[in-house]
Amino acid sequence: MIDTSVPVVDVFRGGYGDVSIARTLGRLGVPMYLVAQKGMPTPVWSSRYWVKRTRWDFSRPDEESVAFLLDFGAGLQAAHGRRAILLTTADWLAIFIERNGHRLQQQFAFPQSVRPVIHALLNKWEMHLLAKEHGIPTPNTMRPASRV
Repeated sequence: MIDTSVPVVDVFRGGYGDVSIARTLGRLGVPMYLVAQKGMPTPVWSSRYWVKRTRWDFSRPDEESVAFLLDFGAGLQAAHGRRAILLTTADWLAIFIERNGHRLQQQFAFPQSVRPVIHALLNKWEMHLLAKEHGIPTPNTMRPASRV
């Protein structure tokens, strides 16, 4: 049996993958919450599967954004009796969550690696180095050291 009592918070920046997540989990009865970038019009906002939608300006300093999310998560934990799962489909928000994971884990559940890897996975050269380090076959690659 699927446990649908754990709430999910989707931190949204753009795209349509988030509405797919809301539809899929919402149809299963999972309580879905949306935190969308302030000022960004989006059809994702209109999905009927969000229990609650809120906006936040993630261009604000990390400290303010972390405090906002911790307050939001505390409210969900009080309402549902457990930490919510925190997810995003946006690269820069994934980096934000990884960078602030030690604080966000107080109120949210999400995967955490031993060392930061998301930023490296978004950089082709660093991803190549990670693949080599872990014995994953990758083509020989060169990186120019200068424009000259």
